Parts: sequence; structure tokens; C-alpha cells
Amino acid sequence: MSTTIYYPYSTLESVWNDYLSVVSFTASYIAPGNTISRTVISAARNTLKNGLDYVNASLLHYALHTEILNLQQGIALPVNVSLDPDVVNMVQTRINTINTVLLALDTMISVNNAPTVNLQNVANGIDGLPSIGLLEYIMTFNAETPGAMLTSANFSEVLSDQSADWAFYATAIQNAFPTGQGAAIEAFNRQSAIAERMSQLLLHFPEFSSLTSLQQQWNWMAVYPSIAMTGSLLSSNPTNGALQALNTLRYVINNTLTQLDTLIAAFKEQHLTVVHVVTAMSNDSLPNIANRVLGNFEQWTQIAQLNNIGPPYNVSAGQQLFMPPATGANTETPPNYLLNYLGVDLYYGPLGSDMLPWTGDFFTISGYNNLMFALERGILTTIGTLVYHPNYGSRVPPEVGNVETPQTAAHIGAYANSAILYDPRVNSIVAWTVSMQPNNLINYAATIQPNGFNTTSVSLNLVLQP
Repeated sequence: MSTTIYYPYSTLESVWNDYLSVVSFTASYIAPGNTISRTVISAARNTLKNGLDYVNASLLHYALHTEILNLQQGIALPVNVSLDPDVVNMVQTRINTINTVLLALDTMISVNNAPTVNLQNVANGIDGLPSIGLLEYIMTFNAETPGAMLTSANFSEVLSDQSADWAFYATAIQNAFPTGQGAAIEAFNRQSAIAERMSQLLLHFPEFSSLTSLQQQWNWMAVYPSIAMTGSLLSSNPTNGALQALNTLRYVINNTLTQLDTLIAAFKEQHLTVVHVVTAMSNDSLPNIANRVLGNFEQWTQIAQLNNIGPPYNVSAGQQLFMPPATGANTETPPNYLLNYLGVDLYYGPLGSDMLPWTGDFFTISGYNNLMFALERGILTTIGTLVYHPNYGSRVPPEVGNVETPQTAAHIGAYANSAILYDPRVNSIVAWTVSMQPNNLINYAATIQPNGFNTTSVSLNLVLQP
């Protein structure tokens, strides 16, 4: 007898659409350069988590519905052996417990049946899907009353005896129906194996049996493990398309939650330095830029010093200029992806050149510029030279002078690539080239794709010399 439960694909499609809408909203919201509210990101994260609870509750519902049919089928069979009434009562008690859990799951799932995300709530920092209460139900699970003979002292022994009773019943069914009833036999053997595992676990951790009331102990350490393991084993049926869709959705939501948790951690604190890299416009002047960007035209002299611009202090359209901190301005900035994930660091000037002139404050570099600077610095640092970070750097510096052919020049590229991929902010190297130049110089160029939502690639172009 087959015991298979199916779920409507309309519900699955609805949950998938909810996931995609939240991810699309989040990707747009966390676009590089946008100011980020942790409240909104947390609301998006919690919305996905509540959707994941719905998926998990659906999978558990399927598994327990299947298991209870198997157990009911087994206990109704005319087994030609004399069974201890206590064994039959044990099975019936577990059937009643599973029925209680199914009723609770019915309530949870029906509340969000074909759920629809409220993205306006997410934008306002409110969960876009309500919690179905799955975690709260698990944390207070207390659905089964243990037998009168159970004590804290014999907890493990009782579980071991139950394991033997479940196995005895499975054997009795198998002896009576040697060519059939496999689903029921598997269900009884499954319950036997879970009870034995928990019995062995409690032998190693006897202190678990003194946590709370005896009934609560029984439910936390005997019954719920059986519920959870049954759910895990039976919710992955490869022949059931709906189950496979649910499991796939659970996998992608879990991966997305991990990414959002990483971003929330990155946005935990605000940085205290306003970072400016601006592009000069047509017919621009340093005083105009100082007034437009910093609110004080008198700071044009600091811009000139910072960017090594001398008399007559002209700038050209499209020229990139570092800005000093605004005088007297509130330099605290709200968190965003570029600052918090790609980072802010002190900037002393281009690699291999003199330090920038002092203008009364430290200069910083941030976002994509900071990532490029950090990657270049890693390539130009000989690996092993930093005492407390022996894996930082690359083999490029000591090898540059040994390059004699294009083939050996390619080794430089491989060493540089390895240093770049060591940085956790890097997703991939899209493309790279390395070529020999006159005077034993090596040119290394690469296009780098950072991690994160809606990031754009950055380009490195290094001229390496012995």
C-alpha cells in the first residue's frame, strides 16, 4: 500500500514568487552607493526566514502525514503473534502525538496558505510575511505524556526498551507479510533506530535528563527528535516533484539568508569618515569643486595639495580628484555596501610614490577604490613577510626579476591571481593578462568582480619591476 501525499503546485509557485520578489527588492535596495537601513535589511531577512519556516512546516507536514499512515497501517494488520499490550499502547500513543503535531502544523500553514509578501512593509522595516510560529512551537514542544514508569534515572533504559519494542513489532509484521507491507515495516524500524540513537546519546550526556520536568524532558529528548528525524528522512522522496521543489526552495533561501546575515553584520557599525572621490566637469575649477562638494570654496588649496596640482591649478573634464574632509562638517556617514563591505582605509598616496601632503587630517579611500588599492597592495607584498599574517601577499615581488620568456611571465599572472582570490571580498577574476615590457618590466592587468548585490567590476593595471 502506497502512502504518498501531494502538495498543490500553486502554493509552491506562490512561495517561489515571494522569494524572488524579496531578493529583487533587496538587490535594488543594497545597490552600491545607496544608504542602507539595517532595519529594512533585517525586515527582508526576517521575511525570507518566515517563508523558510513555511517551507519547513510544509515538509514536516508531508513527512508526518506519511508516517502516521504507515503506523496506522501497521497497527491495523492481523499480526499472528502475541503482542504485549504495552507495545500496542506505545505505538498508539505515538500515533496520537503525531496527530497533535499535524493539527498544529495545519493551523500554521493555513494562516499563510499561498502567502503573499508585502514589500511595502519590508521597505518600512516591517516583516513582509508574518511568522507562522514554527520556532516557538518547537521550543515549547510538549505533546506526549510519557509512561508512568519513566524516571530521570531510567530515561536511557526506557528509550532502549522502546527501541526493542519498535523493532519487535517490525519483525512481527515482516514475518506475517514477508512479501508486502514494506512501508509499515520501515516506519517501525525507523522509530526503533531513532529511539536507540537517543538512548545512546543520553548515556554520554546524563546531565540532559535533569533540565526540567520529566514530561518536558521526554518530549525534548525522545519525542521531538523522533519527529524531526522522521521529517528529515521522509521529506526528501526523490519521486515526489512537489517535495523536490520545496527542498530546492529551502536550499536557495538558506543560502540567501547566509548572504543577508553577512551584509547585516557588515552594516552593524557606521564609519566616521566621509570619503569623496569626484569627477571634474567641463569648465570646472578647484574653488567651484570645493564649494560644490565640501561646501567651502576656501578648501580648494587642500584639494590642490591632495592631488598634486600646481599653478595654474587647472583641472580637466573627467579628471578624478580625491577630496579632503569637509571643514567643520559632520563626517559621520550612514552605512552602505561600498563603505561597510568593500571597506574604508587610510590613504597615503599611490603605491610606490611619496606620501600625500598633510592637510590637517588623515586621508581615506573607500569602496571600489579601496578594494583596488588593497588588491594591488597584496600583489606587491611578498608573501610571508607579515609576521602575524603569513598567508598574506604573493610570490610576485621576488619572481619579477626572473622572468625571461612569455611562458614564465604567465607564472606572475598566476601568482597575482592567487593573491587576489585570497581576499574574501572578491567573487571572481573575470579576465586577466600579463605581458613583458622593456627594461624587465611586467604589465599585469585584470578585471575583478566583487562579491555582493549589483556590484560592478573593477580593473587593476600594474607595472611590476624587479
